[in-house]
Amino acid sequence: MSSILRRYNDYLTEDERLFLTLLSDNFRQPLRESDLSRLFHNKAGSLKSQDEDKSNISTISLKEETIEAIINHLVIYRILRYDDQLRCYTTHPLIRAYYLTQWAELLYSTGFGDYWELVNRCREASCILFVLEKSWSMIALSKFQTARALIIALMADVWQKGIRVGLVTMHRNKADLVLSPTDDIEHINNALDQKSFEGNFGGKTPIAIGLVMAHNILLRETELYPESEPMIILITDGASNILLSQSDYGPELHLLVHSVIERVESATTKTATPSEEARAAAQLIHEAGFHSIVIDAEIPVFTRGLSKKLAEALRGDFYVLENVTVGWYKSDEEPLETPTLIIDKEYQNLSWGLPLLDVLTSTLGRK
Repeated sequence: MSSILRRYNDYLTEDERLFLTLLSDNFRQPLRESDLSRLFHNKAGSLKSQDEDKSNISTISLKEETIEAIINHLVIYRILRYDDQLRCYTTHPLIRAYYLTQWAELLYSTGFGDYWELVNRCREASCILFVLEKSWSMIALSKFQTARALIIALMADVWQKGIRVGLVTMHRNKADLVLSPTDDIEHINNALDQKSFEGNFGGKTPIAIGLVMAHNILLRETELYPESEPMIILITDGASNILLSQSDYGPELHLLVHSVIERVESATTKTATPSEEARAAAQLIHEAGFHSIVIDAEIPVFTRGLSKKLAEALRGDFYVLENVTVGWYKSDEEPLETPTLIIDKEYQNLSWGLPLLDVLTSTLGRK
């Protein structure tokens, strides 16, 4: 079958091959005419990667005026099938799989490999709880807006697949539940609103109590949804500096807090440190059977490896924020404002990839 698809592929133009590659992740289900027209309305799709050497730039773009001709040609070739009654396009699963492989190769060749891996890991969960540090170090190092943009991009992707999402933030001496796990798009939009999202930041980093709260939330999630497979995504520089005894928390966390303190005390005769408590809280999350991802917000050249140690305690995957960052640009000289959530109820039948809405309608680059 692969040899037949390669022969078909050889007859396609470069733009047609690119079109199928970019949309391969969306053809999990039928694509309506209106979806395609909204995607390409007044804009050209492009995927762009730029490394430290500004002379080394690879750009892949799709011209708007060719879209209609491409679709018609692919229907004639029977690569796409058009349903007159439903007014939508579909493709054979084997064709989709062939171009999905091309899509993955394209992402790696343009520097988006880490983000693609992260998206695929997220799609394995049924509920994702983001745990975000909001300390002064995140603000001072300009990591906070970068992390917010990444959370928006990931939420936009997983929400389309029916995955519930939640958000916990941690700063000063406490953790806050900003968004209980939900698939309600209005609640998600409200939680990620820029003004409300940026409020109440600063202070130190209470990672231990943040992980304890996340643990408690996921325990409740599995009680409500016994078949649920929740996941924690922790975004932090790993520099925990608040003890649980100094943290502010409610009575519902007393039992888990006691378990963490007891574990640390049994492992050392010295006074416990915030980092030891954070790692103990992480170990309890792993032992409860919850999957996790740690995204390191430290500047790589100055890293102390603290987030890596948390990932090891969680037995989770480890990524560096700079390597999975999604940046939004109008051009090299004119950056867009921080993005807002890109999904709405009209898109609930779609499955965006990188997310594909941004790939196809703006210049998507890495900072």
